[in-house]
Formats: sequence, structure tokens, C-alpha cells
Amino acid sequence: MPHFALGRKRSLDFPRVVQGVNSMAMVCIRCSTTHEQALHCPTCGNALTYVESRKPRRNYAELARGWQHTDWGRFLIGVGLAQGLFYGLYHLVKSLFRATTGEPFSAASMPVEELVCVQIIQLIGLLAGSFIAGVARRQAAVLGVYIAVANSILSLLLGQWSPYAYTTHWVYAQPFIQIVVGATASLISSFIWKPLAAATLPESPSRMAKKLGVKRPRVLKLLGGQVSWVRVALGGAVGVAGCLGAPTLQKWILNNDFLSFDLSVEETVLLWEMRAVAMLVGGMLAGLGTTNGLKQGLITGIIIGALLNISLAMRHTAVEYVGMSMAVSFGLATFGAWFSSQLFPPVVSGKRAKGLGPGTI
Repeated sequence: MPHFALGRKRSLDFPRVVQGVNSMAMVCIRCSTTHEQALHCPTCGNALTYVESRKPRRNYAELARGWQHTDWGRFLIGVGLAQGLFYGLYHLVKSLFRATTGEPFSAASMPVEELVCVQIIQLIGLLAGSFIAGVARRQAAVLGVYIAVANSILSLLLGQWSPYAYTTHWVYAQPFIQIVVGATASLISSFIWKPLAAATLPESPSRMAKKLGVKRPRVLKLLGGQVSWVRVALGGAVGVAGCLGAPTLQKWILNNDFLSFDLSVEETVLLWEMRAVAMLVGGMLAGLGTTNGLKQGLITGIIIGALLNISLAMRHTAVEYVGMSMAVSFGLATFGAWFSSQLFPPVVSGKRAKGLGPGTI
């Protein structure tokens, strides 16, 4: 009787289980295959996962849940959080200083203290923004670098620094400090909250039919792929050497009467043209034979702009020339790398198969 009752119980429950499994799509995330009337994969033994086959609804909840998980969404969140925390903490410090001492906290009365306070608050905001942006994200360090560069540029454009800062090397050094802090914070957050493993699930026929149509290139794919640091270093070295050697080459051309100018403005234009050609050639060398020339050019432009920033800071150059040189280096290096990657794509080397034709040996 106990055996009969147990067998009867199984016979009653088994059709119900089969009916429940058959009404849903069970997918093995390890083998990327679908199975019916099963709870475990017959190939690898992994537990199957339920995938809802109904068409997803497009509503505001789906949009609100998905945009912050993209690279651009995390970039905007990181930069916005860094800037918002800076202004909030800066006004809080000013109000607390005035409440305790009775004197205003300004750059005229205490320039060094105000300068240190601005730098520390900027790093606190950048630390929080980069830390949140790098959670469960692959290549989080690159995302932190982008957030730091954007935050440093906004700090100059929005006038967050006092006039006293432009007489020191503090403004010239702050992009490098922010890049290190942003990359480190994003990398640490990606180590604490690791990204999920990528699982390739079978697609529905409707999605496969959409993919068989005309494909439109996306901008985010241009920033993917691995970075060829050898090409980046070669392009950065050529760009920096050309920019630093442009004044010497200009003097040599003018002294040997190869060219003659009546105005000093023409000599300045010649100097910047030679620097622009050097940056463009450096970017082309960085993107030569790669599939992600845009990413190669961005990194090369950051390196060229950073090294030129150091050189201009040692010469006590005006801030306008520093901003113009960094903008030109970013633009020309990025365009040159993208153009060379499109003009000279990577060559795929493959060995000829033997015994598959009359020309084989």
C-alpha cells in the first residue's frame, strides 16, 4: 500500500509538472539551447531558466529602468552627481565658515585655503560620481577617465576656480589628479560589485527577422574593442614630438629663407599648422589597422593634450592657449585615428587549407 500510494501520487503530479514546463520556454544559459518538458539540460546538467515569450511592452517603466545601464547614461549620472555634490558641499562649507568665524570665505582674504577647499570638494564629488558609475560595469576604468575629463573641463568652463589658481600650477595639474581619482574609484566599485556574466540566449523569430534587415551602425559599437597601447604610444609620441619641435622647425624654415612672411600673424598660423599636422599624423598612426579607430583616437588625444598641458604649464602659458591646444588635440587625433581605421582596416591573416582544391598541395 505505501508503494502503491507513492506511485499514484507521482502519477497524479507528473502531468501537472509536464504541463507547466511545456507552457513556458526553458533555456540553458550555458549551452544557449531551449528544451521542452525538462527542468535540467540533458547535455550539461545545468538548471534551465524560464524565459517569458510574450512581447515586452514599451512603457515609461521600461525606459526608466534601462537608460541608466548604458554607457552614456552612467556617464551623465557620474558627471551630474560630481557637479551637484561640488556646488552643494562648497556652499555648505562657506555657510559653516561664516557661521563659525563671522567672516566670508572668499578668495580675496584667503586664496590658498579657498583653492585647497575647491580641489578637495571637486575630488569628493568626482569620487562619488565615478564610484556609482562603475558599479557592475566592464571597463569601468575607461568610464571613470571619461567622467574625470568631462568634470575637469566643466570646472574650467563654469568658473569654479579662483583667479589666484591661474597663477600657479594647480589648474594645470588638476586634470591629471581627477583622471587618477575617477579611474581608481570606478575600478574599485567594479571590483566590489562585479559585472554579471554575459549569457547568450536564443532569440525569438521576430527579433531574428529584424536583424536580417538593414543594419545601422551604432555609435556605442565604435567605442568597443580592446585598446592597442603600442599604436597609442607611437601616435602620442609622434604628436607630442611634432608639437614640441614645431617652433624649432619654424625658425629653421624662416632662417633659411624657404618662406618669408610680412606679418607675425602668418608665422603664428604656420606654427599651429605644423602642430595640427603632427597631431593628425599621430592620430592616424594610432588608428592604423584597428577596428575601433574612434576609441584609439580619443585615448591618443588625451595623452597628447595631457603632455602638452605639462609643457605649457612649465612655460606659464595663458589658459586660453591651453584650452585651445587640448581641444585641437582631441579633435584632430580622434578624426585622424577614425579616418586611418576606415582607410586601412585590419588585415586578417589565415592559413590556406590543404587538400581542398587543385591549387593546394
